[in-house]
Amino acid sequence: MCPDDHKPTARVRIVAQNPGESEVLGRRFVRWYKGTEGSGEIWEEDVPRPLIGKSGYELDHKFLPLAGLTRDDVECCNVVRCRLENSNDLPPLTTTMARNMVQHCQRAYWREPNESQTMVALGAYALWALTGEYEGDDDDADAADDDLRASKSIDGWRGWLLPYAPTHALDSSDHGRAVGRVFATYHPAFAWRAHWLRPVMRMDWMRLGRLLRGTWPEPFPTMSQNNPSPLPASIAFDTEYNPWTRELHRYSIGYRHHDDARVFVIEAGDMIVSPRPMPTNIIMQNAEADWPYLTSVFGHIPETWDDTMFAHSVLHGTLRHSLDFMGSLYARHNRWKHLQQSDPLTYSGMDALATYDIWTQLERELQRDKSSELLYREELKPLLPHVMARPSIRLDALHIAQAASELKREQDEVALRAQAAAGWPINVSSADQLSRWLRLKVTPQ
Repeated sequence: MCPDDHKPTARVRIVAQNPGESEVLGRRFVRWYKGTEGSGEIWEEDVPRPLIGKSGYELDHKFLPLAGLTRDDVECCNVVRCRLENSNDLPPLTTTMARNMVQHCQRAYWREPNESQTMVALGAYALWALTGEYEGDDDDADAADDDLRASKSIDGWRGWLLPYAPTHALDSSDHGRAVGRVFATYHPAFAWRAHWLRPVMRMDWMRLGRLLRGTWPEPFPTMSQNNPSPLPASIAFDTEYNPWTRELHRYSIGYRHHDDARVFVIEAGDMIVSPRPMPTNIIMQNAEADWPYLTSVFGHIPETWDDTMFAHSVLHGTLRHSLDFMGSLYARHNRWKHLQQSDPLTYSGMDALATYDIWTQLERELQRDKSSELLYREELKPLLPHVMARPSIRLDALHIAQAASELKREQDEVALRAQAAAGWPINVSSADQLSRWLRLKVTPQ
C-alpha cells in the first residue's frame, strides 16, 4: 500500500498510475554517481509515498522546474495504490479488471480537488480515471489519422486541458458536482522507453507553467462568417471538402493583426470571388489538400506559400506532423480537433488560426536552423508540383521482389553483426536496447 501524499494547500495535484517497489517500501532515489571506483545509485530511507523512485527524481529535477514548481508546491497520488502481485504492471486499461481496480481505489482514497487546484494526469490510467477519455494507443494498426479523428488516448490528449469528469463517480449526478481541470501528459518513466518524446514532454511542462500563470490557453476568438476583405500580406488558409467528390464545403482564413486574432469561416454557398488584393503569402497545413481551391477562393495562385507540415517534418522528423499534434506544442488555444461534429464553425476556424500560430513558431525554429531551412525551401517545397501532378509510374515487379529480398538479407546481416559486437542478442530496431548498448560502450569501466 502506498498512501497519497496529501498537501491541503497544494496548487497542483500530480496523479500517476501505480506505485513502484521503492514507493511502497519508503525508499527515495537521491541520484546516480560515478567515481574512480565505479558507478552506482544512492537511495535514502523515506516514508511510503508516490513518486519517490527514479520517476520521481525525473519529475523533481527535469519536469517540475519547467512549470515553475518544486515538490513542495504539489501533492502526488496514484490511481491504483498497491502493487498487483508485487509487480509494476497493470492489466490493460481495456479490461474490466483494470477499470474496477482504478474505480475501487479512487472511491476508497480519492479526495475531491478544490476549485483552484489543477490536476496533472500522468499517462493513460490517470487520464481515464480523471476524465473518462481512452481510445487505445494511436499506433494501433486500425487507428485513423488524427487530423481526421481527434484521438481520445493519452497520445491525443497530452499537452491539452480537459474538464474533470471522474470515472469513479457512483452515478451520473456526481459528474455534475465535479469541479476542476486536468492537464494531460506522459508519465516520466515513458521518456526512458520513448527517448524521442522527451522534448515533447518538456514542452508539456512548460505549457503547464503558462496555464498556472494564466497565459494559456487563450479563449477561442469570434468566428466571422462574412467574406473577408481586405486581407493582410500573410494569412493561413484551410478548407473542408468531400474527400471523394472534392466538393468544397467551406474555407477558413486566420491571421493576427497587432496580436488580435482574426478568423473567417465561409460556407461554399456564401463564397464571393471578387477583385481584391491577394495575400502575398498563404500558409497551409498539407498544401496538397488545399491547393486546388486557391484559385476558386482568391482568383489566382499566391506569390509565395508555406506549409507547416513540410516545415515540421524537416525540423522534427521523428514526431507526428498532424495539425492536432503540432497544436499540442505551439497553439495559443486549447484543443479544438474534437469539435468537428459538435461545433464545426469553431473546428474550421481554429484549423486556420492554429496553422498561422504554428507557422509563427516554426518559422523562428527554421531561422535558428539554417540547414533545415535550406532543406525545407529548396528540397521539400519544390516537390509540391510533382506531388500534385500524380504521374503514373510503371513498376518492375520482378525487380521489386529481388530488391526486397536483398534488403531482407542485408537487414539479417546487420542484426547478426550487431549481436556479435554487443555479445548478446540485441534488437537493432529497439531504440531502448541500442541506447543502452551505446551508453555501455562510452561509459568508462
